[in-house]
Amino acid sequence: YIADDTNGLVLVDISTPGTPSLIGSYDTAGTGGDIGISSDENTAYIADGANGLVIIDITAPGTPSLITSYNPGAFAYAIEVSSDGNTAYIGDLMSGFLIIDISTPATPGLVGSYAGTGFTLDVVISSDENTAYIAGASNTIVILDITTPGTPSLIGSYAGAGTGSKLEISSDESTAYVAGQYDGLVILDITTPGTPSLI
Repeated sequence: YIADDTNGLVLVDISTPGTPSLIGSYDTAGTGGDIGISSDENTAYIADGANGLVIIDITAPGTPSLITSYNPGAFAYAIEVSSDGNTAYIGDLMSGFLIIDISTPATPGLVGSYAGTGFTLDVVISSDENTAYIAGASNTIVILDITTPGTPSLIGSYAGAGTGSKLEISSDESTAYVAGQYDGLVILDITTPGTPSLI
């Protein structure tokens, strides 16, 4: 499942890795920057740039169809979907982080937001879904408490390694691996989330 910029959603068969083949596609109105898939693999959620969040039915992979699009006034660049498929976590390229209720895919709605992350380039959600880790241009990493989704709050941040483009968190959530736009790989100790530090 690929968020393919101006081409929107592209589905590719990789059952034979040496010869991948196109299954289907859906051209969204915006620029697909990231994608989340429901656990039953029937729904795709696209962070579609200025077009916001686009939700697509992929029950029939050869003919994906639009369920709805939702624009909360953000440039949707990164996305994570909760394990139960009820919540989308959106990284707004221009100004922050949004939490969207997608429990009824046809009628998504804004739950909460946090505007202090700056240019957001990637989002990772903790396994218990109480913490958001955000990489961006203003901060290498920002860590938010999302225990109360309506009012996300800052836990800590680290800005000493410049722009964080992509982000991975270790399974024990003690270490952050950040692809720095200009600094290569940056490894951070996040054992104490309030004070992330360079390893």
